[in-house]
Parts: sequence; structure tokens; C-alpha cells
Amino acid sequence: MKERGTMTRSIAAVVLFVSLATPLHAQQAVPAPDAPRALCFQGRPLPRCRAFWLTEFGVSPFEPSVVWELGGMRNVGARSAVGGALHVGIFDRGTAYGVKPRFRRWLSPAVALDVSPGIIILAAAGNSVGFTGHVGLSLRDWVALTLQAETRPPDFEGGKRIKWSGGGRLGAVPGTITGIAGLVLVSVFAVACSRGCFD
Repeated sequence: MKERGTMTRSIAAVVLFVSLATPLHAQQAVPAPDAPRALCFQGRPLPRCRAFWLTEFGVSPFEPSVVWELGGMRNVGARSAVGGALHVGIFDRGTAYGVKPRFRRWLSPAVALDVSPGIIILAAAGNSVGFTGHVGLSLRDWVALTLQAETRPPDFEGGKRIKWSGGGRLGAVPGTITGIAGLVLVSVFAVACSRGCFD
């Protein structure tokens, strides 16, 4: 059992390293002066970028929760982009994970409006299916203000509920750094508490 846990952590570390090395390598490629970059780490509309990564870490101070989304988008016109992301959420009643398509409208070269509905699995409610979605206004793909709706596990009344929350997100470099730091802290806590922290 101990060897299996070590192998699982090793595989997870390799997957994380590869997923992070790919966008960092793509950012270093320098295209011709008049040609858009094939892949950008920080989102930009055409003619700057054809496609770009989504690396967002969000927090809602009103309804304690954190969200990490990792994916990508492709510009399909001068002012529009489409794509999707993997979603992981942690809130007061447990965790949720899923997939979210995303639609972006560039209001200017620096400001964008995102709409992203999606389907999640509520691990805290017997792996039942739920909904998540958010609308966000981002600045230079570094920071964003968001309004989010998400299905939460059954409350004391016995049924699922839709929870609305507002908050902020970090994208590009700040989102990646914060997301990795959060993942490391959660992993350290999980390993430290594998034999019981609250006994």
C-alpha cells in the first residue's frame, strides 16, 4: 500500500510538471514580427495570439471557497474566443470537479468578458452531478472580478441548492503561481494528516 501511494504521487508530479512546462515553453517561442503567436501564456486577442492558456485561481470571500481552472482558448475572430477548462472547487461542504466550456468577448485588447457554464461532480454528495457557471470581467488576463453560481451538496432541508457568490481570480503567471502554491499546501496537509490530525 505504501509503495502504491508513492507511485501515485510520482505520477501526479510528472503530470503536473509536463502540464506546466508546456505553456512555459510555448511562451518562449518568438514568431515573425507580423505573425500572431501560435500559443500564448497570457491571453490576448488577434493579431497578438491565435490561442492561449487558462490558468486561473479564484477565491470568494463572501462564501468561503476556492476554485482552480486549467485549460485553453482559441481566438476565432478579432473579438471572440472559445475554449474550455478543467474545474476543481473546494468549499465548506467538500470538493467538486468537472469541465467548463468558455466563451470570451474581447471588449478591448486588455479587457475581456467571459461566460462559462459547466458540469461538475459533487464529491461531497456521493459523486452526484451538479452545475457550475460564472461570468467574469478580466483585465489583461491577470485579474478578474467574477459572479459565480454553483450547485452545492444537500443542506439541512435535504435538497441540492444553487449558491451564488462573488469574488476575484488571478490568471496567467499570478494564477499559476498561486494555484501551484495552493496545491502544494493541500498536498502537504493531506500527507501530514494521513494518520489523523484531529484525533
